[in-house]
Amino acid sequence: MRSHSIRAAAALLGVSRRTLRRLIARGELPAHRAGRGLRVTDAAIDAYRAARSVPSHPGTQSALRAALRAAYDRWTQERRPA
Repeated sequence: MRSHSIRAAAALLGVSRRTLRRLIARGELPAHRAGRGLRVTDAAIDAYRAARSVPSHPGTQSALRAALRAAYDRWTQERRPA
């Protein structure tokens, strides 16, 4: 089983090293000691991602994008001089 340093695991999860250490301290992300440092396994990273993933609903992004575009278009119309 492959394991990663704190720096590498933080990069893989897209969080800071400080945040990663907090996750480990709270028990949200398992880690083990290797010498003086901590290591996080691929399995732990995958499990953390799976637990935090939000299922996507088809069309949600496109509907949001369309609503934002419509609001922006209304706003720019209101700001144009007559």
